[in-house]
Amino acid sequence: MKTYLECVKASRVILASVFESTYARVLVAAISLGFIFVQSAQAGTIRGRVYDPATGKGVRALVSVEVPYGAGPLRLDSGPPQRIVRGMPIYSGGGMTIPRTAADGTFEFQNLAPGEKLVSVQGGSGYAFAHAWVELLDEADIQLVDFPLQKAATVFGTVVDKAGLPVGGAQVSLVYTDPEIQRFVFAGGHAGMELEANPKGLFAFPEMIKPGVTFRLEAQGSESLPVYSQVLRLHPGEQRDGIVLWLTSKSVRLVVTVEDAQGRPLAGIRVMLQNRLPRPKELELSPAYSVPIGGITDEQGRVEFKGLAPGPWMVHTLNPAARGPGARLLSKKIDLPASAAVKELRVTVRPE
Repeated sequence: MKTYLECVKASRVILASVFESTYARVLVAAISLGFIFVQSAQAGTIRGRVYDPATGKGVRALVSVEVPYGAGPLRLDSGPPQRIVRGMPIYSGGGMTIPRTAADGTFEFQNLAPGEKLVSVQGGSGYAFAHAWVELLDEADIQLVDFPLQKAATVFGTVVDKAGLPVGGAQVSLVYTDPEIQRFVFAGGHAGMELEANPKGLFAFPEMIKPGVTFRLEAQGSESLPVYSQVLRLHPGEQRDGIVLWLTSKSVRLVVTVEDAQGRPLAGIRVMLQNRLPRPKELELSPAYSVPIGGITDEQGRVEFKGLAPGPWMVHTLNPAARGPGARLLSKKIDLPASAAVKELRVTVRPE
């Protein structure tokens, strides 16, 4: 039996030799286009192996493939599979997952649509996560990608206040600053972790950290500004102990009430806060120092801002319904004292 390609070639020869009319030329072009369409509609395949580079042995791992940024189709067919079989892909949302690779660490995804794909691996058993960007061409394409998993690193530390006393219950986050990992996260990958320090202020990320890339630790108490560790980079399997995160600055909650000249609350007024202080290096990424911060007053004319740094702030009130110079109603400089957990501010404006 002749293949489709052989049939197309034979049809071209017959039509070209027997008919030299416009109709024949159109028919030949249609057959050729049909062949191109069939070729471009074929599915792609991604296969590879997850292994330990020190031993060469395969690693049982969870492998996922998805369309980065959620753009474009993942598969050529539609609908989830009728049943789930161990070792076979599970389809969910915009991606598919092989919950466990074969004993030798191999995996394979079939029937993938052309385009860029994000493949990520969670090795478990002390291994760090890994990912790769794979481009499938517009024709039937097979891409091979292997993952030599590295041993994950570990950090231990303590959260303390300015007196050196432990801060139990503080939220500690691990945030990757490496640009490639940030791109991976933005595309839909999972990286970074958050936990709560124990009553003694102790925290640990055991065998969870990807080695060879930069990250930082962040901590925040219930009444403090966020603090940041220095940027760190660890080796495979490294354990870093003795990290101390000092919570030295208390945050302030500001409640602003906007009224008219008769003391009636004004709803729908935009209130903007702006901090003009030079940003301390250790707090340069703090939400408390973002410029500007805004909110809209409610029916009681109130708007609340949490987690603000002590010190001078500018308060601007604006009428969203107005345009031009008349939109700004009032600008006022205030000082948020470090000794106050909550500060009330009453602003009187004369909207036009």
